[in-house]
Amino acid sequence: MYCQNCGNELSDGSLFCNACGAKIISAASPVQPESVPTESVEPDLSLEESIVLADKLIKKYAEMANLNKEIEATGAELTKPLNTNLKTYSFIRFFWKWLVIGAGIFVVNFNLFGRTLAREPDHAWPFILVFILPIAVLILGAVISIKQREKANNKIADSNLVLSMNRNKVKERNDDLIKQRNNLKKELEQYNDLVPVNCRKLSAMNEVKASLTYGRAKGFKEAVRLVR
Repeated sequence: MYCQNCGNELSDGSLFCNACGAKIISAASPVQPESVPTESVEPDLSLEESIVLADKLIKKYAEMANLNKEIEATGAELTKPLNTNLKTYSFIRFFWKWLVIGAGIFVVNFNLFGRTLAREPDHAWPFILVFILPIAVLILGAVISIKQREKANNKIADSNLVLSMNRNKVKERNDDLIKQRNNLKKELEQYNDLVPVNCRKLSAMNEVKASLTYGRAKGFKEAVRLVR
């Protein structure tokens, strides 16, 4: 072994030349190839564990499908216009027939007792029949018409109130269903590592179980790979 700088002979293992002090560069050792880390493969579930998991997920995805249908139905119900009756009944709607009755009584009695009233103005009964009786009928008709109008308008108000309450119940139901769906989504997130996106539905999970049941796959991961 010699110094590369001055050519002085050196003993084996020297780091510096004892003549010129130059650093000794030893022969390059063969480069070892870098080892490529192998990806750790997690073992698949057993067949029994895979079928149990598939059954569980089938129930969850079926529940999710039902929730989506109910949310769609209640949402469609909420988009419909609230058909409340804004119309109210007027007093004249019920009173007009009493006007006809009162006028008829006046005309009939006037024709029957008008001459008697003209000849004998001091007698009270012709005056009562011609004038007082029609007025009494009109007063009675007014009282009855007011009550009929109030009853009809209250019925409309009650009907509108029922419609509004039903709409509120549908809104509460829709909100509750959305909350249930969000909770179920969070619960299913724990299986995202096992279940690929294309298998996160009821039909795909039924295929997974079929593959496990009929021997096309021996584990859950193998079964989900078979789903088209």
